[in-house]
This record gives sequence, structure tokens and C-alpha cells, in this order.
Amino acid sequence: MNSILVAPDSFKGTFSSVEVSQYISAGIRAEGLTAIECPLADGGEGTLDVVLLALKGERHSQSVHGPLGQQVVARWGWVAEQRLAIIEVAQVCGLQFSGRTPTDAIRASTQGVGELLITAAEFGAERIVVATGGSATTDGGQGAIDSLKGNEKALAGISVEVLSDVTVNFEDAATIFAPQKGADPTTVDLLNKRHRRCGRSVCEEIRARPTWLGADRGGRRTLRGAVGRARCHLVFRGRLHS
Repeated sequence: MNSILVAPDSFKGTFSSVEVSQYISAGIRAEGLTAIECPLADGGEGTLDVVLLALKGERHSQSVHGPLGQQVVARWGWVAEQRLAIIEVAQVCGLQFSGRTPTDAIRASTQGVGELLITAAEFGAERIVVATGGSATTDGGQGAIDSLKGNEKALAGISVEVLSDVTVNFEDAATIFAPQKGADPTTVDLLNKRHRRCGRSVCEEIRARPTWLGADRGGRRTLRGAVGRARCHLVFRGRLHS
């Protein structure tokens, strides 16, 4: 055995995947073996560090609104030769900025993500990649969209890609993810209703009828994530990757 590939994700709440990779590799090398470091990320916290390491990019910081309206300093990445900006949503409105209470789950907004998109565009980005995991928000991206109003020209001609590792139905996102953000059953129900309103409004914006692709075990019609894709395309003319 000539070499060992070290490809960890982060150890949540302790070490980033880059740090874990470095520590494991140090132990391997101490035994006289060769370690190949390849830290991983799934679109949540730590994704920025992994991408910048792979692409040899640089870090920038910007003060933006956090999920509860507070000011936070969010790091974002820049790869100059590609005119590529990398935004990690967890840097802007991650769970670390929320008290994880039912009230916080309702209030939490992605406003700062929109602000960081504008920052990247004004910096000269021609392509922006947004990693969406690890957030404290369940607002359907409405906060980001609202913060872009009046600044649409800043994003004209820019490719925006969303990195996502889930395929949950848009209108069911609160049921799956909101409890980890502090939502109790009553709050989950309120958030689900908000998502359904959000889905209808997107369909109205693009002047299309919802395409119902099936029914779940409770007999409810589902959009299967079509709203998320429509919203990504409508606002950013972007692509959604899973």
C-alpha cells in the first residue's frame, strides 16, 4: 500500500473537513506512509473551505444581515481566474446564529444571502455558486429575493448555481427540516402553509399553472421541488444541482 486517500466530511460542531483531513493525514505520515488529502462537504457548513482549497481561491468577508436581523460577518470565496464567487448560506444565516426556538424558526430570513449575492456581483463575478445547507431558515428564499428587489440589474448576465443535496418537495421542506431549526408542530404547520403560499406566488410570477406530479401517502398533491427550480431560474436565471 503506497498511499492512503483521506476524504472526510466535517465532524459537526468540532472540526471542519479540512482540519479532519489534515489531522488524519498527519498521523498517516507519521507512520511513514503517503496521505492524499481530499476533504469533502455536502453543501452545508464547511463547503466554502473545501471549494476554495480545491480551486485555490481566496477568502473575502462582508457584513450582512443574519437570520434574525442581526449583523454578521460572512466569509465568501473568490476564484479570480474564473470570475467565480462562492457563497455558503451557513456563513450568512446558519444555525449558529439562531436560538432554535419556534419564534426564531418563523422569523429566520435569508435576507443576507441576497445581500451577499449583490456584493459578489458588484465585485465582478460572472458566475456565483451558492451552497444552501446548514441554514436556520425556512423562508423559501423569500428574504433573499426581497433584498434583491431594485438590484436586479446587478445580477444581469451572471450565472447563479445552487448546490443542494436534498430532493424534498418544496412545500414539505418545513416538515422535514424545520424541527432541527427550533420549530414545534404548530410552527411547522404555519411554515408549511407559508411555503404553499410561496409556491403559488412563484407560479403566478412565471404565469404558469402548478404541475402536480403525484400524491403522497396522505393524498396531498405535490410539486416535487418544481417550485424551487422555478424560483432559481426566475430570479437568477440559474441552475439547481443536487
